[in-house]
This record gives sequence, C-alpha cells and structure tokens, in this order.
Amino acid sequence: MKNHSQLIHVLKKDWDINLDDNLSLEELHHRLAGYINQLMVNDFSRLLNLLYRIDVNEEKLKTSLKEFYDKDAADVIATLVIERQLQKILLREQYKAKGSGTAGEESF
Repeated sequence: MKNHSQLIHVLKKDWDINLDDNLSLEELHHRLAGYINQLMVNDFSRLLNLLYRIDVNEEKLKTSLKEFYDKDAADVIATLVIERQLQKILLREQYKAKGSGTAGEESF
C-alpha cells in the first residue's frame, strides 16, 4: 500500500524514530505508541512539540483521552498521529492530482 509506505517514511523523518519499512499497520501503531510512551516519561515537551507540528487537533486529543480513559494514553495518541499523518498524505495526493491537469487549465 503506497500510503502505508509514505506513512512510515513521514514518521521516520518527522519523529526521528527507527522503523522498518515493512511493518504492518498494527506493528507500526505498537512501535509508535511505545515511542510516544517513552516521550511522555522522558521528554514530554518534545512530544507536545511534535503533536503541534503535525497539527493533531488539541480538542480531539482531549476528547479521545477522556473517551478512551481505560486505554493507554500512548495508544490513543498513536492512533491520532497515524490518522492525522494519513490525512495529510491523502490531502497532498489530492492536491497533486488537481495540479496535474492539462496545460491550458488553471488550477487553484
């Protein structure tokens, strides 16, 4: 899956996390949650900075943490990070598709 490999690439680059390129989505989620948990304990300000930088919706984060209070917070955050990164990948692809019209077309 093209988006899956792009997701791994983006996470490796933006989060400075060592990930194998052939991880399943479940394994990726597990590794990312572990990394987030490590950041929560050792470098919380870096975690907040990363979440801000990739534009995870703060209200959605708060709501999700309350809604899934019985789950590990790192798992909840990892889910939101993956959702947001995939959303950004899809938006980029849609924008590229619109921009690749014929030469005479204007694109906005």
